[in-house]
Amino acid sequence: MKSEQYCCARLRACRKEIFLLKVCEGKLDKDSVRCCQECRERVGERDTFCTHCGTKLIGESREKAGLNHEPLKVGRSKPPSKKYLMSMVALTVLCLTVNVAIFGLLAAEEEVELGSFTETEICRAGIATIMSKNVGIVAFDGKSGSSYKFHYIRGSDSSRWGFRCYLDGNTLIWATEDGPWRTRGGDAPVTWRVSVPDDRLTITEDYADGSATVRSYSLSEVR
Repeated sequence: MKSEQYCCARLRACRKEIFLLKVCEGKLDKDSVRCCQECRERVGERDTFCTHCGTKLIGESREKAGLNHEPLKVGRSKPPSKKYLMSMVALTVLCLTVNVAIFGLLAAEEEVELGSFTETEICRAGIATIMSKNVGIVAFDGKSGSSYKFHYIRGSDSSRWGFRCYLDGNTLIWATEDGPWRTRGGDAPVTWRVSVPDDRLTITEDYADGSATVRSYSLSEVR
């Protein structure tokens, strides 16, 4: 978020520099220019809102609109130097590059690394962690739509316990075989993470009191 704010500030600075360049070149009337205090674009003397960014304009004078310097005395001044124009081009390219980099980082953050694990194996380990069971007794029953089905047989009474599971980013969503998905306010969130170098899967269930159940699995344990 801070990177986005920085980029937006740089873009506003670019627009301000372009505006001043137009004034220096004599393309804008130096005595009657009125600017938006937000985006620095030229606006009409009678405009209430900026026609470029929609910001409500402050007053009608140049000073109240945010351009507090004296009118530039351009007259028949020399055109901008080549060095100045090149710096403007470099600044614009920099702004665009920062924008592209930010969007690239945001896209990368949304990607979740599975490593050598499959979604089925992560869900299987998740059910074992949630129910405090050995992952070896949790059996995969197949896929139903976008979710995976599992069950285990409880040793004390040979009863069958069924579950459903799917992954949403690094969050593991689960439910009993016929129950609602555990995404309500009071339900403990379950997350997963894969350490790629050593192929270790970590399942974490966080409780409202601040405690958590954390279990780690190797690839061989869940296959």
